[in-house]
Amino acid sequence: MSGRITSIALFLAGVICAALTMEAGLKSIAATPLWRVLPVIEPILGRPDWDTGYVFTPGVSGIWTRENRAALKITDLGLRGPAEITVEKPADRQRIALLGDSIAEGLQVDYAETFSAKMQDHFDRTGRGIDVINFAMAGNGPLRQLVRLEQRGYSFDPDIVLSVTGPFDFLTGEMRTDSINPGYVPDGDGGWTRGYAFRNRFSVRNADTPAGRLFVGTLQQVDVTRLLYLRSREPLPLLFGIQAAARPAAPSSVAPDVCHTANLDRLQQLWQFGRPEADWQVLNKFFDELAASRSGRPVQLLYALREIPMPPAECYAARKQRKELIAAIELLLGRRGIIFIDLESRLIAGGGEASTADLRHLYGFGLQIGRGHLNEEGHRRYAAALLSSIAPFLPR
Repeated sequence: MSGRITSIALFLAGVICAALTMEAGLKSIAATPLWRVLPVIEPILGRPDWDTGYVFTPGVSGIWTRENRAALKITDLGLRGPAEITVEKPADRQRIALLGDSIAEGLQVDYAETFSAKMQDHFDRTGRGIDVINFAMAGNGPLRQLVRLEQRGYSFDPDIVLSVTGPFDFLTGEMRTDSINPGYVPDGDGGWTRGYAFRNRFSVRNADTPAGRLFVGTLQQVDVTRLLYLRSREPLPLLFGIQAAARPAAPSSVAPDVCHTANLDRLQQLWQFGRPEADWQVLNKFFDELAASRSGRPVQLLYALREIPMPPAECYAARKQRKELIAAIELLLGRRGIIFIDLESRLIAGGGEASTADLRHLYGFGLQIGRGHLNEEGHRRYAAALLSSIAPFLPR
């Protein structure tokens, strides 16, 4: 019996030693330039949250591995950046609160390469005294962005709120479900109200308990534990940032929609003709609440919609359709005192391209150019387009 106990003890000791050795190795790789080429474990940057479903954990750092490798750290205030910002606004500064999803978050590049940091660099070089605070988070659709603005953004006393999101976010149905994050649900009287069913999830209910904090903290700080946790969710090569080689796409028998007619039709049906009705009602509910969120504050709301397709010049009917769509969006937002920014047209005008097809090089990395998130050039172009768009609204 004693021999069996000894064997078990030796086995456990071996497992512990192996885990500690692996942990030390992974920590060493992440702390040196070796992270650019050797295996690393993707970080878990946030935790469940009672208000929004998920928020960044202050101070968490790591190496992002999806699409492109980049070192990152969440600030002590739970933001993507900048690190030196404080909640209290200095008397001689103006502030821009940037809202958005993973495109604005920019985990695929170093923070200095994100368009929010490049906008900040422009203001610093020109002595404008303006801070750009990045509240964006992956997965944040329009309503989640609004809740984040209400819960966190307004406490930083912004002068401008700049939202950068996609027009199709209002067509996915995500805003009409509250299972993962706040969503609009029927109020019983033919209208819509915010729902918080996600608060019934075990992870959210226990997020602030000692056990919940210990569990999340262990996952975030201990690489081996995080590896075991993520292994149950992802293929092992992906965890280490090893991307599969891109394979040539299979030939398609479907003719490409060069004029982007299908997507323009979908957008026009919603934004101009109010269909589907449920999405139209929720869209209006959202913009009513966004406008009302100022609650007397002297804040300018700017809403930039990216990726509204720009057809080539020879697509005359589609170009006319897009022009009508843009006018409808401008009217809808303008009635609420919200300034609309057509980001796609700004990008095209700023770079001399002719259509959306010419902007593919702004997205993706390596063999995946043309799809995915913004690369360094994409962030640079976004910064330039947004700076020119918001210039009339900046303090003199």
